[in-house]
Order: sequence, then C-alpha cells, then structure tokens
Amino acid sequence: MKTIIPNLFIENTMENLNYYQGIFGGEIKNTVPSHENPERLMHAELYINENCVLFFGDREKSDKPNDTIHVYVKLETDEEIQKIYDNLKTTSTVGYELQKTFWGSLHAMLTDKNGIIWDLDK
Repeated sequence: MKTIIPNLFIENTMENLNYYQGIFGGEIKNTVPSHENPERLMHAELYINENCVLFFGDREKSDKPNDTIHVYVKLETDEEIQKIYDNLKTTSTVGYELQKTFWGSLHAMLTDKNGIIWDLDK
C-alpha cells in the first residue's frame, strides 16, 4: 500500500480550498473541473507538506451527510487493489465497480458496513 488520504466532498470547493490553505498553509494542486459544470471541481489537492495531503471535490446535492468524507487508498499493484476490493466487496455496497477510468487509473468505490466510503485507486 502506498498511502491513505482523506477525500473531503464539500460545497464551494475552491472557496473552501483557499479557506483551508489559510489555516494549514501549503499549496493547491491538481484542480480538475467537473465535466458537467466547469465552475465546480471534480477533484483538487491541498499539499500541506510532503506527508500531509487533503483531497477535495464538490459534493453533489444528492449526497447524504456522511457521503462528504471518503477514505482514498492509493495502491501500487493490480494484485493489491484486486485483493482489497474483493475483501471489501464481501461486506460492502459497491458504488463503482473496479475498472479502468477515463483518467487512466484502476479505480473502485465501496461503502462498508459502517458507512465508510472507500475510494481504491491504482
């Protein structure tokens, strides 16, 4: 496993990125506008330092309150992501099947029995 990063889905992401940058410092990187609405961000990163990173994205109006925090798990091999996906799948609801994405990653999203949303990415 390479890293685990909190992925925070909030409203007004760009405005709030600047807010959190003002609190923690750091640098905003990798902002990706939404395909549906370029004023919203699909993804953005706040690098506080080399060991502290927060991911952000604009939340959907349909999201439930606990849908605002995802745990992002960056994996290194196909075997590793497949194993963790298979293990989680036995007791979780699959939101996004493990598959190759348009951004080039192997990715899946599952909600476990405790309501924690896991974003697996390789």
